[in-house]
Amino acid sequence: MMNRHDIWYTSHNRAPLQGVGSLQANKQHISTVIPGNKQFLIPVFQRDYSWGERQCAQLWDDVLRVSGQPPERSHFFGPIVLAPASVGTAFQKWLVVDGQQRITTLTLLLTALRDHVEAVGGLQSAAALVEASYLRNVHHSGDQVRKLVLRRRDDETLRSRVERTLPPDLPSPAIEDVYGFFRERLRGLDDWKPVEEGVAKLVVVEVTVESSDDAQLIFESLNSTGVDLSQSDQIRNFVLMGLSEPEQTRLYHEHWQRIEEWFGGDRGALDSFARDYVALRTKARKQPRSDGIYFAFKNAFEVLKEEDGGVSGALESMTLASRRYAEFAFGRASDPEISNLLGRARRLAEAPALLIMELSGLHDAGRLSRSDFVACLELIVSYLMRRAACGLQTRGYWSIFARLAYELDAEVPRDSLEIGMATLPPTYRFPNDAEFGDALRDTDLHGRYFCRQLLDGLETLGHKERAPDTSSLTIEHVMPQTLSYAWRRMLGNNSDEVHAHWLHRLGNLTLTGYNAEYSNSTFQEKRDRPGGFRESAVLLNKDVAAETEWTSKQMEDRGRRLADRAGRIWPRLRMNEETLHEARKRKMRRLAEEKPASRVKMKEEARRLFEALQPRVLDLGTSGEVIEMSENAVQVSYHQPECFLEVLPRTNYLTLSLPLDFNEVDDIEGAADGTTWKFVVGSEHPTGVIFHVRSVADIEGALEVIRRSFSSVR
Repeated sequence: MMNRHDIWYTSHNRAPLQGVGSLQANKQHISTVIPGNKQFLIPVFQRDYSWGERQCAQLWDDVLRVSGQPPERSHFFGPIVLAPASVGTAFQKWLVVDGQQRITTLTLLLTALRDHVEAVGGLQSAAALVEASYLRNVHHSGDQVRKLVLRRRDDETLRSRVERTLPPDLPSPAIEDVYGFFRERLRGLDDWKPVEEGVAKLVVVEVTVESSDDAQLIFESLNSTGVDLSQSDQIRNFVLMGLSEPEQTRLYHEHWQRIEEWFGGDRGALDSFARDYVALRTKARKQPRSDGIYFAFKNAFEVLKEEDGGVSGALESMTLASRRYAEFAFGRASDPEISNLLGRARRLAEAPALLIMELSGLHDAGRLSRSDFVACLELIVSYLMRRAACGLQTRGYWSIFARLAYELDAEVPRDSLEIGMATLPPTYRFPNDAEFGDALRDTDLHGRYFCRQLLDGLETLGHKERAPDTSSLTIEHVMPQTLSYAWRRMLGNNSDEVHAHWLHRLGNLTLTGYNAEYSNSTFQEKRDRPGGFRESAVLLNKDVAAETEWTSKQMEDRGRRLADRAGRIWPRLRMNEETLHEARKRKMRRLAEEKPASRVKMKEEARRLFEALQPRVLDLGTSGEVIEMSENAVQVSYHQPECFLEVLPRTNYLTLSLPLDFNEVDDIEGAADGTTWKFVVGSEHPTGVIFHVRSVADIEGALEVIRRSFSSVR
């Protein structure tokens, strides 16, 4: 039987491992590998047993096929990679680095064979031989009795089968299914001996290593494609594999098991958490590739251990963060209001997870009050809903929310989040009331991903009373998607135009539990029938029920009312302009410390001119008002906090780029219209005016242009 690991040892498929120390690889029959005073332990970092009927049927067929071959014939079963847990002369314990699925399946086959021989053949001696060779260390007791020890629920179930004890209350389905599969196959045989003979002819490549470091290298080689193990699986194995077996077990149960429980087996969500957690700790500017999460974590782990006081501390921090992330991913917060807000944010976008994880951590640490935490979540939901309705760009959201997370000030987290949102690039701006209202009134909403949540919010939010359950309701078009004669007559001569224009707009949409019954009935029938709009408990239907007809006027009026209500439910960002201005200045000063002008390399003549110009620019305004930085290492920009000047050093002169209209400086000799330039090399800001400083004599003219630019953005 072959699987994706069976080719690992063959010389024509994989080159020898580099960097591995003491390694021994021997081709052996399984009948010599398992017997003896030894025990195979599946490390806690390994995943649960997962083979199913397809793999087990293949093993069964291979065993029966090879049993009928000449004595010298065998069947390659695959590699088994072992690392010592404890090795002595009397008893050996081995960690199974690779080969868990094969060893476990073979153990279940042999357990089923033993039980079959006892039940059907009554051959106690044959059954005892199978048990003594493959299942139990008959001369030992206690925790050394069994040959194979799994982890978690798998082990409890395997123990009950091997030792013939009562099964656990929650047995492992995979273990039970495979055991039952082999018992059923054995009942269909006239003779059980070919199974025993076939098992004895299975050959493995037994690879043993002396150190956990070697085991880790081999493990990475076996799983380098990432096909079988998820990124979080590889992270777990990397963290735990280098530790002693008792330490692995302790840390797994104290930390990683709790992480896995939070995510309930959702490997994709756990991978996403690992990605965002590493990014948050390292302040990564780019989102790691989905297949690079493990390597990003591995590269950062030494720093995490140093910051958190070792492996245990690093895992403790990760465990706490995992709860916060899972609360967002699955809506499992204990506080109902917070859980509701997390769900509303998640249904609009997954990208805020990183920011929400940081806010939740500040809340847990007492740095962010509950009311401020709720306000922050409401702000995030409003931002997402407004941008969704306006059809604004979502590509790049991860980087935007990462930036907001990194810029949070632990002393004033709510204020810093508001400031961060207020100072986002124009492409990712927080839409104002006019943009949001126009988008809701004047665009088709039905079929867009946020439409249901918008209607739910209009129905359930903003009330002091308990919100109704809308989960069973569906979206209804008051004016139906197919017009009957009665509808055309009510809409008037231009009914087709009215229908095309208003069908999917907010004013014509509502929620109902009677969608199928309504169909394309007339407006009066929808309104007056049992369960119709007049009897509806849905608030969105109250204003519909009050109408005598349903035309473009009613749809327009209702759309305006609902859009106004939406503006209150998902409010705009409100911030005092003076506060915002000061916040921008603080933000620019922090950037200036990170990106000083000194990092720009200049030729001698350009440097001489720059050093003559620089102090004159810094002296503009009051002390410290002008902020100097280099945003890209090839230019120097000046802000207060808006950019009013870029200095672009060339070989032997300086190019100045300023955000002015040329007509503001066309009286100054040397000023040129920058809008005629296709692009300005090295510039980070819009160009309105260009001025070249080729000598010290040009500086006075340049300063006059700079002063006007400084005044225009002040």
